[in-house]
Amino acid sequence: MAVFKLFSARQQEEKELQDDVFVYDKIPDRLKNQFILILEEVFPNGYVRTAYNAASANVLNEIRTIIRKEHGYLQLPPYEKARYNVNADKEVQDYLLQLNDSEKILDIFELGLLFIGHFHEQNFENQVEEINYRFKENGVGYRFDGGRIIRVDSELLHVETVKPALKLLQSSEYEGAQEEFLGAYEHYRHGKHKEALADCLKSFESVMKSICEQNNWQYGKADNAKKLIAVCLKNELVPSFLQAKLSSLQALLENSIPTVRNKLGGHGQGSETLEVPEYIVSYVLHMTASTIVMLIRSQEDLLR
Repeated sequence: MAVFKLFSARQQEEKELQDDVFVYDKIPDRLKNQFILILEEVFPNGYVRTAYNAASANVLNEIRTIIRKEHGYLQLPPYEKARYNVNADKEVQDYLLQLNDSEKILDIFELGLLFIGHFHEQNFENQVEEINYRFKENGVGYRFDGGRIIRVDSELLHVETVKPALKLLQSSEYEGAQEEFLGAYEHYRHGKHKEALADCLKSFESVMKSICEQNNWQYGKADNAKKLIAVCLKNELVPSFLQAKLSSLQALLENSIPTVRNKLGGHGQGSETLEVPEYIVSYVLHMTASTIVMLIRSQEDLLR
């Protein structure tokens, strides 16, 4: 479906004084309604349509079953005490509209998009493009990428770093690193900042190990980031003439992702609880993404 930028939307854009100002803990009713309309377009009355326009599987019933179980209801509110059965589409929609918990709302969004991808693969990119536009349009700091809803703090940073990293990590050689990188964003979304830092480092190390394996470079399975960086630079993953120009590259890599993780998220915190600031985690996530892009693209150049 085409997106129509009406007068009110254009006026709102003109009133905005800042870019990339997102909210994370409140999903507006307008966005919920837009998501419901997207589902209705793809699954009329909750059903998948066959090539002959006949109803087949009731997708909303499957979504309802999963949400009931995962959120712990026999019937979704406001029908949890009802003594009658409610249509799946109505039960899911009414539950979504009365929800205030942003994480549970995003559960439904993510699940709906996964079902769209499964049953309507040919139109999936269009639906993803629209929902990501709607997130941004409503000032909500999330988007659907790599099969999950992830948190974004800057649209520009996301486009320039995270999106290319996710695309490069889709290769089977980096399957483990992809899982860890997406895991970092999942932890970030749920406010688990130390866990996010830990997964950033794991993903960073996994990419380097994969590159070493692809090139038959010797490394220890238990090697940490510092040793893996040394192996990659010794074998000229980054060309020697660039290493000469960028003499601080090794120090930069050694003292970025691993150091932040070790200082804030990797070791015992003693008698005082260490609070990891959200902005630090955001910084490390984007640093990890840009470093992954640099490493994998360097490996691609090496194989040419």
